Amino acid sequence: MHIIVVAIGSEGDINPMIEIGAALKNHGHQVDFLASGYFENKIAEAGLNPHCLGDRKQYEEVVKNPEIWHPRKGFQAIWKSLKDYVPQQYELIESLLKPEKSILVATSLGFAARLVAEKHQVKQATVHLSPSVILSAERPPHMPGLKLPGILPYMMRKWVVDAIDRHALDPILKPDMNRIRENLELQPIDKIMSTWMHSTDQVILAFPSWYAPAASDWPKNHVFTGFPLAKSKAGAELSDGLRRYLADGAEPILFTAGSAMAHGNKFFETARKAAAALGKRAVFVNRFDRSLNRENSDSLYYSEYEPFDLLFPKVAAVVHHGGIGTSAQAMKAATPQLVVPFAHDQFDNAERLTNLGIAEQVRSMNVEEWQNKLNRLLGDSSIRSSCQDKSGLIERMGDSADRAACAIESLAT
Repeated sequence: MHIIVVAIGSEGDINPMIEIGAALKNHGHQVDFLASGYFENKIAEAGLNPHCLGDRKQYEEVVKNPEIWHPRKGFQAIWKSLKDYVPQQYELIESLLKPEKSILVATSLGFAARLVAEKHQVKQATVHLSPSVILSAERPPHMPGLKLPGILPYMMRKWVVDAIDRHALDPILKPDMNRIRENLELQPIDKIMSTWMHSTDQVILAFPSWYAPAASDWPKNHVFTGFPLAKSKAGAELSDGLRRYLADGAEPILFTAGSAMAHGNKFFETARKAAAALGKRAVFVNRFDRSLNRENSDSLYYSEYEPFDLLFPKVAAVVHHGGIGTSAQAMKAATPQLVVPFAHDQFDNAERLTNLGIAEQVRSMNVEEWQNKLNRLLGDSSIRSSCQDKSGLIERMGDSADRAACAIESLAT
């Protein structure tokens, strides 16, 4: 088969799709992989054919926008940075199509792939990496400032979720999407996020059902595959400096605000004070925020990048933004988590991790609150036990990327 993978987003979106693409390649298929040019080398190193959706500079300009991480403005800011590239993405996908052989695989915001599938009647799988993108009245995603308790009547919850779709999301997306569709001689649409974004062929839920049980109003053609976790190449190691730092003392607390976070100054300043108040050593991982003090000491090690699958088992706790990739890696490592959500799916993930008994969450930059939550994470044996339990569940699921590849192959029949 010929697979065209379209991955829109940051490292947390790209890495699991690379794992799925690599699994498809291992099954003998040709894989063309479309993502930002920022990830070109990583895609090529996985043995996939990279095709750039914008260059490295464009990606870096997007992550510099502070509104990307605003809890209410974040989605609109992302769409503003994405919308002008959808026609170019469409043309690139169209140019790669092989009639009666190609299958499209796209992340939630891979709208260009959805358009190509519709226009050319090509099979397509939509991959949802986290459950919050599914607008459900039965199991509403957790959003900042909006809590819909299960005791509310279903019709009331449905009215609220429909209103969000109709009055908050569609007004952002519909004008641009329908202009693009008109140029492609496609009929106008609405309910883009609640209905249209889900492929009519297959919806892959790249997380386990115990993390987010299916609801009756989820897409009927869904399949759970588990987390397709990013894995380091054979022989990969942590950086020399970090390995020496880890060997020189007690397990540190790891602090990271996300691979694309360029505005984490307050996060890391709070982290520095909380670690000092606890008397704990710390590791900071951040690539983009140049305003941070990067001076290392006996109690703090700063790194731009480390492979999380190798690092997480070696730390006492992980304090992070709540991205699905970071959350899943910490679960796999059985490491307690303190989640400090900024935007997007992070609030929903924070709530789910807390409900699983493996995490605490904070919504402020209050040092004392961080200190208290971290003390509980580090000292509560029930949290440690829950972490081990969830790690075991992930381990027993086996290769989730391979399971996703098998699901995609089923579209050929």
